[in-house]
Amino acid sequence: MIEPGFTNGRWAVMVDKPMETASALVYSKEAGQRYPIEIVSTLAAAASFLGKDLSGQGLA
Repeated sequence: MIEPGFTNGRWAVMVDKPMETASALVYSKEAGQRYPIEIVSTLAAAASFLGKDLSGQGLA
């Protein structure tokens, strides 16, 4: 489910629909054992969790 070389750093999963949220929660249960993962609904929440300025990244 999780590729070994894909587990570095913190991950923020941005969702805005119920099915996306449910899928992300299922994935985070497995992935969260290997690296920090947070499910968020806003760019500001993702930026806060990641400790990064995400403005100007074309994500909004």
